[in-house]
Amino acid sequence: MNKRILLAKSDKLTLNDITKAKEEALIKIRAQQMVIIERGNDVIAPFVQNSFNPLSLFKRFNTGMALFDGVMIGYRIFKKIRNIF
Repeated sequence: MNKRILLAKSDKLTLNDITKAKEEALIKIRAQQMVIIERGNDVIAPFVQNSFNPLSLFKRFNTGMALFDGVMIGYRIFKKIRNIF
């Protein structure tokens, strides 16, 4: 917006005007980056807190073993049904 006002006042755009506009743009970009980082941390925060808990490792192991046990039981049932027919 400032560029339009400057160009309306005079047809010349100086290097100082360009550096000021660049600095303002960098300040806005850095502020937006901080907002993005904060929101990203808010989204990821619940998962990060639980991932460092040692009990979550056991929970994953138990889940894996339950899945393996389910697959093995399913295989045995399938095998018995196959033998019947």
